[in-house]
Amino acid sequence: MTNESIMRILILLIVISAFATSFIACKTPSKASRLNTDHTVPKPDLKLPLEIMPSNGSSGDTMLFFISGDGGWKQFDQDLCDTFTARGIPAVALNSLKYFWHKKTPDRLAKDAASLLTSYQKTWRKKQIILIGFSFGADVMPFVYNQLPGQLRKNVCSLLMLSPSSSTDFSVHLTDLIGIDADKRTYNIYQEFKKVQPIKPIVFYGKEEKSIPHEFLNAAPIMVDGGHHYLNANQLIYEKALNSF
Repeated sequence: MTNESIMRILILLIVISAFATSFIACKTPSKASRLNTDHTVPKPDLKLPLEIMPSNGSSGDTMLFFISGDGGWKQFDQDLCDTFTARGIPAVALNSLKYFWHKKTPDRLAKDAASLLTSYQKTWRKKQIILIGFSFGADVMPFVYNQLPGQLRKNVCSLLMLSPSSSTDFSVHLTDLIGIDADKRTYNIYQEFKKVQPIKPIVFYGKEEKSIPHEFLNAAPIMVDGGHHYLNANQLIYEKALNSF
């Protein structure tokens, strides 16, 4: 066994240990959820790993649905959602690490998304929906949009994909978490991206990202400073989300 193989095994064990800690922690509400205890926070029986972020004030008719990367809920995700909530747009986010730890299907994800969107539309009295996915979340978000029920899909005013890959299978893989290159997976993300109508999805990548799927280079992506976790891009993402409708 080579030193590289031993190192990868050690990293894999560390990742498994970290996930076990995260899984135990999911029994405790996140900081975002604990702080948001006012009457605007619904308690639907969805049994989904969500982050609930009411807005600072209630302006406009728009809410945000965000799906995190496969590393779970991180400061990057929180800061981006905070940019929206600080400006009157409440956010509900799906933790990909916990949700996709057990393999899902596009249909199952779309049904879960439809349930939570309908619930929070009613609770927050919002009609328009912004969809944003980061990394793994960007991979699956066009499938969400394309399979939403007709009227709910019409309520989606913008769709942003932050650093999508080329393929996905709706399951978290430890090899991805430790940076081992993945084989091509079942669902082609770019093909699903091209099906999104009538809105036009907006794609972002960091200028220093190690690899960008060549097909998405044809989608005129917006290149921002930094690597996979962008630098100082939250305001631009917010503006693009709102200016697209």
